[in-house]
Amino acid sequence: LAAKFDEDEHADVTDPNTEVYLPSRVAALFPEFLDYVYSDTLQLTTRNVLALKHLANHFDVRALYKKTDSFVQSDLNLKTAPTYCTEADLVKDEDVQKKAVQIMAENFGRMDMTVITQLPAKMFKEVLSSPHLDVESEFLSNKVAQFMRFTDGSAISDEMLFMLTHPQIMPMISSDEAFFFLNWGLKYPQVLDEGDDASLRNRCIEAVVRSWMTTLAGPIATLRPEAATGINAGNLNSECAFNYSSLPAGIK
Repeated sequence: LAAKFDEDEHADVTDPNTEVYLPSRVAALFPEFLDYVYSDTLQLTTRNVLALKHLANHFDVRALYKKTDSFVQSDLNLKTAPTYCTEADLVKDEDVQKKAVQIMAENFGRMDMTVITQLPAKMFKEVLSSPHLDVESEFLSNKVAQFMRFTDGSAISDEMLFMLTHPQIMPMISSDEAFFFLNWGLKYPQVLDEGDDASLRNRCIEAVVRSWMTTLAGPIATLRPEAATGINAGNLNSECAFNYSSLPAGIK
């Protein structure tokens, strides 16, 4: 440690105090780091390993760095990836963050919502933007809506809403969530109408129209063309005639 503190050639040699600047998450784990340095005491967990890895690298404690790196390699999986993603962001470990994002993106279709909602909104956005994400757009829109319901509303800014619902990520929206996204869009009209034909508003309207078409397809499919026009309606069987007569005038 002394060698690290003495590295600064411009330091005031008459001042026994040395300032070391660390991310707040890393600084919080400094007591545990000192426990290892002075007493070889170490208990690694998913939540503390990246901060200790950062300290080991910063102060060139190679034995600790090797242990923390080995722990991450064996511990990083689908279950722990959200925690690693969050911790990596706090300690500025881009390599681990990329690996965690990739694991979540590749397995997004089978991730539980209780796991997904552990992520901060900006980390969730990274997963959605990953080239490793491969799920159906409407399925994705359901997951995004669920995430937004679980998330503190203040975390969803206009920029965040735009990124979470970007047409390149979500070209089609589930009819189940169309009104949810429309309601959110009303808070940020500029987001709702961004993108012309591919705007959030238009994609939501298209989703609702698809739903209505599906709902009406059954009754309409039972009709013969002449029934809809009133020509030769007598040839229509009784079941079809009943379905046709029960339709609203506008639909007829």
